[in-house]
Amino acid sequence: MKKALAMILAAGMMLAMAACGAAPVSSASTPASGSAPAQGEATRTYFINPKMVGAAYWETAKEGALQAGEDLGAEVIWNGTSEVDVAKQINMVTDMITRQVDGIAVAVNDATSMTNVFNQAKEASIPVVTFDSDSENAERAYCILPDTDEAIGEAFLAALINQMPEPKGKVAVMIASPSAANIIAWRDAALAKIEAEYPEIEIVGVYPSNDDQQKAYENAKSFIQANPDLSGILCLAGAETPAACKAVQEAVEAGQLEEGQVKVGGMGIPSLVREYIKDGTMSESVMWNPASMGYLAVWTLDQLAQGNEITDGTEVPGVGTIKVDGDRIYCGTFTFTAEDVDNYQF
Repeated sequence: MKKALAMILAAGMMLAMAACGAAPVSSASTPASGSAPAQGEATRTYFINPKMVGAAYWETAKEGALQAGEDLGAEVIWNGTSEVDVAKQINMVTDMITRQVDGIAVAVNDATSMTNVFNQAKEASIPVVTFDSDSENAERAYCILPDTDEAIGEAFLAALINQMPEPKGKVAVMIASPSAANIIAWRDAALAKIEAEYPEIEIVGVYPSNDDQQKAYENAKSFIQANPDLSGILCLAGAETPAACKAVQEAVEAGQLEEGQVKVGGMGIPSLVREYIKDGTMSESVMWNPASMGYLAVWTLDQLAQGNEITDGTEVPGVGTIKVDGDRIYCGTFTFTAEDVDNYQF
């Protein structure tokens, strides 16, 4: 059993963390019928900058972005670092401003770091949007998200509460980057909900991994050992959930925990938690389609580049109906269980 679990974790880590290198990853899309620029008009070029490359979440987002480029007849340059690096993210965006691309979409690693570089893009008349995480006070046209931060944080918490016999006991909270605006907002929303409605839940700590699944796994092992009476683990990022499940299974095998004692809930990338959903380590999880986020990043830039208005209720091919609230665009979330986890191949 331990050998099988090790193989599962290794496969998940390879999928989640395998780096693609720092060289630019560029795709010149084939123009879709009826969507290519008019004859004699230059192909529009968009730079899409994820938090990092290689992880399953971002590879799926990349597929959506490249598909949008193909559908819209645009060139999409997808590039990021192999690990979270704020300084390198700034340098990459600055370079694309110099190259005068037609639009830039950034999944911001640090909420305050991009203000100056986004201002530079505005001065160069290059539209900027953020996706997945925001830099709210910077010059950007839209932020593309699954849902409001409050709704997402509370949905992650509900996925844990729904599995607990009673909403009480010790709970550990696992996060990725402690400086990413979306992670901070989800954490705050979940903790506020606990304080307001679940007074018998005790938070033993908030543990950041900086998007490193091995670090997340080590965090989980550490707080499980320190809290043998733990009741739940709330995971607010994709790498945290399989790491938590792995640590819980090992602790049960070692006799540190009782079978079913610790429930794991929160965000789950289907490909990384599929085995744990099916074997009952967790029974439900919340997610959105990263491909939709990537697609919307390119689609939104293309609308801005052409001067088109983006309105609430617009039907976006391959994504569905979007919700627009001010400068935020939402694509929606879903909850999955063992019954439908195989419907999601990312």
